[in-house]
Amino acid sequence: ARELLEALMAVEQKLGRERSEKNAPRTLDLDLLLFGDQIFDEHDLQIPHPRMHERFFVLWPLLQIDSRARDPRTGEPFADAYAKLKK
Repeated sequence: ARELLEALMAVEQKLGRERSEKNAPRTLDLDLLLFGDQIFDEHDLQIPHPRMHERFFVLWPLLQIDSRARDPRTGEPFADAYAKLKK
């Protein structure tokens, strides 16, 4: 996971991503959301992504790939999180 994160950050840098302030608008943002069913809790690497269950634009494509996907941390189906967002 660490190696993949570093590769994603290298792509962002190569394509001109600027990291000004946290959560600032950006033209490119590559996030590592899941890594199988593994859990990582490091200061710069949190998997599953801590806010993915709050984001429609993350959950919709994930559920198209695997409608039975579950949060490795809680076991909650991502479909349940998606349903909550639709309300």
